[in-house]
Amino acid sequence: LVLDFAVLSVLAKVPLAWEKCGPSVLPKVQQVIAKRSLAELVPLLSASVKCKSTQLGECLATSALMKTFGAEPSVAMEALNAMAAGGYGLEGAAMTLRMLHSRAPLEQAARVLAQLTENWGSHKPGDLVASWEGILAKVEELPATCIAHLAAASAQPSEAPAGALERLSTVAKNCMSESGNWNTEDASEFFLTVS
Repeated sequence: LVLDFAVLSVLAKVPLAWEKCGPSVLPKVQQVIAKRSLAELVPLLSASVKCKSTQLGECLATSALMKTFGAEPSVAMEALNAMAAGGYGLEGAAMTLRMLHSRAPLEQAARVLAQLTENWGSHKPGDLVASWEGILAKVEELPATCIAHLAAASAQPSEAPAGALERLSTVAKNCMSESGNWNTEDASEFFLTVS
């Protein structure tokens, strides 16, 4: 079997025992993905999350991180979101988010931040805290569902900087009081999330 990008694209969607085949296959995977764009790697990262292929996901994440700064910010956020969802390269993803969140679409950056926060342990690196501060400064611009996702992440014990949940709650209440910004379903979802 020759491992090329087409074969890898299929293998990424199959729940293989990467812990067994990884040592022999992953060096070939690295060669195959080395010259591919970040946009081409995002579907593979997403597939590795769905299949819980941790070793493949970590390999893809390592390559993806090196490609984020040369990619469109929205593509970089897609890659970071997949990495965060799978728990791959979290420190590198947090660092990259801190450096790119101001150039990326705000909603995408906020979703990456929420995903990273949910999948991180109790000790948060400074990069993640800095991203929270940057996104909280613009939180009024986010849609209700995104604010609810951030609130859910920040509601977990020691998962977000002090005051994040209070800031999100204040913004949510202000948005609800302004005519037409939030519908009843959005408001209900937010309060169920934070209660």
